[in-house]
Amino acid sequence: MTPQLPHDVAALVQLAASHADGVLPLFEGHLESVASLYQVHPERVERARQAFCAPHARRLASALVDASLDSARDERRHVPLPRRDATDLVAEALASHATMELLMKAPMELAAVQLGAHPFTVEEARLRLATPHTGARAS
Repeated sequence: MTPQLPHDVAALVQLAASHADGVLPLFEGHLESVASLYQVHPERVERARQAFCAPHARRLASALVDASLDSARDERRHVPLPRRDATDLVAEALASHATMELLMKAPMELAAVQLGAHPFTVEEARLRLATPHTGARAS
């Protein structure tokens, strides 16, 4: 039987290969930042990184990257960014204490992944919630 990469690892490698930033962040970037970049859960990034400890996995991943680059030579797909805006996040945070805690206290990239928003949108929502006119406390 030919060794294969786990399905979720192979899918993440193909996604990274087709992303404008390529696969380098997958292996060298900060965990939550990489998860946010590829719009996947941080555990999936960890599983992919662990899978590459074995030399055969690195060879399989390299073949996947080469195949992905060949198939999308002139047109690179971009990971679609979530469409949620800061207004949505503020409304959700005002309606839920748990969301408020996540939005205001979690690392920005983690909050972005959990809330399905871009990290810059999370930052904007935090700034809006911190201003007195919103009626929200940033505690």
